[in-house]
Amino acid sequence: MSFVVDLVSEDSFYVNLLLGLTKLLSKHQQITDIKLHRYSPCDKLTLGNWEQKNGVALPDDMRKFYLSTDGFSLTWNFKYADKELQIGHIYVRPLAEIVCATHILNEVITPENEEQPKLSEFSKILELDTVKNDTKIYLIYEKIESEPTIWILDKIMGWFPLCENFTKYFRMMLVHQGLPYWQYCAFNKALPTWIQEIYLLVAPHLLAPRPKKSKVIRETYIPELPHNHIDPVIFTTDSHNSRRYRR
Repeated sequence: MSFVVDLVSEDSFYVNLLLGLTKLLSKHQQITDIKLHRYSPCDKLTLGNWEQKNGVALPDDMRKFYLSTDGFSLTWNFKYADKELQIGHIYVRPLAEIVCATHILNEVITPENEEQPKLSEFSKILELDTVKNDTKIYLIYEKIESEPTIWILDKIMGWFPLCENFTKYFRMMLVHQGLPYWQYCAFNKALPTWIQEIYLLVAPHLLAPRPKKSKVIRETYIPELPHNHIDPVIFTTDSHNSRRYRR
């Protein structure tokens, strides 16, 4: 199901963007204090300056996202063993915090897996997120003119393809409901024991074994939500008709 609109208000923008996730979370008795942190949109001049500084053109869906909201953060707490813990977090960095990681071009990454990014001196690597110090998410342009794809680099297990574009990456975050270390599910890295317990209580289906072949992982491993397709059009809004702010 796609959400295709010409102009959206602030509230409908987030309703469309979240695909019903907040309603799903609020039905769980142990999940509390769901908070959406709202960001102002990135203006076109700032976005253009960022692209010039980093020497890349953002893909269309990512451009539309940042022109609608310069970052994203949704958090929730979980009642666990008589304590309320901040567990859930869906986060997209503000554009200024997405930085080049050119040092990786000079690193020797082992082990070499079945599918590797084809990196060269003409490649561009942008850090999107850090799972832990040894596991990070990157947007990779194998060549400046090529369409970028999103990869995981784990210092112990090597490179793994995560998804083909930003729209699918955002959808994956929604499907995993902000649970910590969800990226590990993409390449069968073991979750910490106490985190596994949270998964079993919140979304046990996410612990199902993933296919081992990286190509198959990218195409098929994402579980379904009631509304399981994000149309990039929902990333577009008119900032003059939508009062967006930080909370």
